[in-house]
Amino acid sequence: MIEMFSFNTLSYYQPDYKKIRLQVKASDLLITDGTHRIAGIKILTDRKHTAEVTYIGMKIEIPFAKQVAFENGKKIITDSNYSLKLVRDCIVGDTVFYNLKSNKTLENEIKKCDVIISDGKYYAVGLKFDTKKMEAPEIVFLSDYGQTVNEIASKLKIPKNINRPLARELFNNHNQGDEITPLYYSSVAKIYAKLWK
Repeated sequence: MIEMFSFNTLSYYQPDYKKIRLQVKASDLLITDGTHRIAGIKILTDRKHTAEVTYIGMKIEIPFAKQVAFENGKKIITDSNYSLKLVRDCIVGDTVFYNLKSNKTLENEIKKCDVIISDGKYYAVGLKFDTKKMEAPEIVFLSDYGQTVNEIASKLKIPKNINRPLARELFNNHNQGDEITPLYYSSVAKIYAKLWK
């Protein structure tokens, strides 16, 4: 016997516009790819490079969310990679690394580096060491777009070192502009020793 299922039009997703309005108003900025994904984040002032996810939206919500953002003076950024990361990997209330940069800005920072330490895909840390001015290598930038950083570094012929544990440790325990802490001197010194050969 073949069972017949009736099509229920109420099963379509219906946005909760009141909730969306509140979540967008609680956001400092919205990130979208413009057509399919949109998310909101609130930048946490007590933790560097950290934000809280305040809103995750679907395609149908984009026009309304943008309108609410416009009405409330919220900034909207088009970044397909970051919006995908937020929508795919996060829920409202999660904390995320926040340090949005254009590829041009990232390229300018990579040019200043002696070496890029990366986990190969996600995390990348750029280091510079001037032995006359610094006691230890300095963090030029932190990025969670490791693959993009590796591609730019290859194009610019900046040396790369794939070391997943070290990349993540440096990323999690430093801010941009910091000199690396003594805990990592030995590991980083080995990388520079190879570099200077």
